Amino acid sequence: DVVVQPTHILNGDEYDKLMAQAVSFAGRFARLSFGKPLLTAEADYRALADALLSDLPGPSEDAAVLYMGHGTGHYANAAYAQLEYLLHDLGRRDIVIGTVEGYPGFDEALRRLNERPGLRRVELRPLMVVAGDHAKNDLAGDEPDSWKSMLEAEGYQVSCVLRGLGENPGVRALFAAHAEAAEKLQAELLLPYDNVKLYSFADHYDIAQNLDNYMDPTHYGSEISDMIIDWIYEEEGLLTEDNYVEKIQAMEDYY
Repeated sequence: DVVVQPTHILNGDEYDKLMAQAVSFAGRFARLSFGKPLLTAEADYRALADALLSDLPGPSEDAAVLYMGHGTGHYANAAYAQLEYLLHDLGRRDIVIGTVEGYPGFDEALRRLNERPGLRRVELRPLMVVAGDHAKNDLAGDEPDSWKSMLEAEGYQVSCVLRGLGENPGVRALFAAHAEAAEKLQAELLLPYDNVKLYSFADHYDIAQNLDNYMDPTHYGSEISDMIIDWIYEEEGLLTEDNYVEKIQAMEDYY
């Protein structure tokens, strides 16, 4: 059984490519299901906004926070504007979102900053799961075309916080919730069939978190595989319509 949880922020081009590539693997597993990207349902936007705000200082008349998203030509790019709108509705009009490869870009973000005459300080942060090349170079680099350099040229005092969204516990919890939803969907679709039995052993936490039990990054060694065969024979770890919600929730709470 395999649950694939993408770490994409949007339901954009990269997610579409992943889903297309995964089709050829569907027959190799008893079950193959997919969690959704970070921003999928309306509730995801509120959850991400809450996670972002938990990591930010309070608002100040002379300061703003500018997030850099990746951006895309895909229609899912509208998610950035929706997130910013929500943050403003939550009272944080000091937060602005721009993108590297989509709309709004740096020029649009700069215009919003310039609309506040008392603004002196700008804190730059990546709106990306990992603070990688875009964050280190396009956002915070010393080249004249980085966002940091261009804002300093406009007279702003600029600071950079190079922490990806993946370092935020609230963001990790949202990804985990999406994976849980995919696993629940698997159970809901298959458990009604009398000729199907579903097992889950992810709650053997001492085994799952011990790297010595793995023969490669994704497969247990033979000793653990033998244990799983014994558990299946004894029907340990069996998911039923009566217990699957509780068991999956317990695993989500733990991880």
